[in-house]
Amino acid sequence: MNLKRGILIGIALYIAEIIVMLAAIYIIFSVFAESKSISSIYALTTFIITVILTSLAGLWYFNKAKRDTKEGLKLGLIFVVIGIILEIIASLITKEGFKDIINTYKSVYFYISFIIIIATTIFIGSRNKTAKEKVLKKHKKK
Repeated sequence: MNLKRGILIGIALYIAEIIVMLAAIYIIFSVFAESKSISSIYALTTFIITVILTSLAGLWYFNKAKRDTKEGLKLGLIFVVIGIILEIIASLITKEGFKDIINTYKSVYFYISFIIIIATTIFIGSRNKTAKEKVLKKHKKK
C-alpha cells in the first residue's frame, strides 16, 4: 500500500466532494425549494455523488497499485480517516466550531457515507483485472 499516494488522493477526494456537493446543494435547493422531501433528495444525491467520486478516486489509486479486496479496504479506511480529519479541521474553522462537529457526528447519513466509501473502494480493489490487462490477455491468446 502506498500510504502517501492514498492520503493525497483522499485529500483530493475530499476537496472534490466539497466542490461537487456545493454545486449539488445549489441545484437541489433551487429546483426542489417547494418540495417537502428535500432532505431525502439531498441524501440520495449525496450518496450517488459519494459513490461516483470514490469510484474515480479508487480507480486513480489502483491505476498504479496492486488490486485486491484487502487493498480496497485499506484505501477506504484511509479515505474515511482523511475525511474525518479534514471535516474536523473545516468545522473548527467555521463560526459554529464544536457545535458543527457534534451535529455532523449525530447524523446517520455521515456514517452511511463511510460505509459507502469503504464498500466502493473494496469493490474497485476487488476488480483485479484492469481493462488494459484484459485487452492484453485477449491479444496474447490469439
